[in-house]
Amino acid sequence: MTMSPARATRLVGAACILLGGSVHLQQWWTVFRDLDIGPLFILNALVSILVGTWLIARDDAWALAAGIALAVGSLVSLLASRTTGLLGFDAVGYDTAEIEAIVVEVLGAVVLIASFALRGSSSRRSDSPSVTSAGQPGTDRVGPPADPRR
Repeated sequence: MTMSPARATRLVGAACILLGGSVHLQQWWTVFRDLDIGPLFILNALVSILVGTWLIARDDAWALAAGIALAVGSLVSLLASRTTGLLGFDAVGYDTAEIEAIVVEVLGAVVLIASFALRGSSSRRSDSPSVTSAGQPGTDRVGPPADPRR
């Protein structure tokens, strides 16, 4: 059984969301748990679990939108913390965890946007009437043509 491109990209996007959440959990545990910004790392990890699970469980436009918003929001927050500051928190430079987060958040946003686009194109294709290999309207049936005498 083959997987549709929309489903495959949705599942890759879900994996990226879950990986992003795991990076935030690891960073909370090792660096940020005693800082004022620490609760946002736990919040990101929990929301990532919810959205990632939603993306795996359902083919839903709202789940895709939530995944895209989470990935983009996480990325914008990280970049803000390195430039203008975020809720009184300023950081300098990028270590391995920040680079990992940037990679999975950018990749997650891109593949979820692709999944959204593929989802729309596959629904348009399913609305069109099917055509047999001979160019005649019919079913997508595999095998010899039906006997017209029946």
